[in-house]
Amino acid sequence: MTRAAWILALVVTSLAAGCNNAPASATPREEPPVASAASPEPATRYACPMHPEVTDTKASDCPKCGMKLVPAPAGGGSAH
Repeated sequence: MTRAAWILALVVTSLAAGCNNAPASATPREEPPVASAASPEPATRYACPMHPEVTDTKASDCPKCGMKLVPAPAGGGSAH
């Protein structure tokens, strides 16, 4: 082989050997736990019985008709 080929082989071998630079005793990092168990309850949504597109996070009045907003179903859609 030519001198350039030997140098190229040496560089490739050095790079390949250097890719695994973690010690054998190293343990992989643990991912932090997902906070699903500690997450707060989702906010109750309130909707107008006549205008279901009008929603709020608190019981208030519908700006279209003035009716009191009532708790919306948990699924968010109609049961039809």
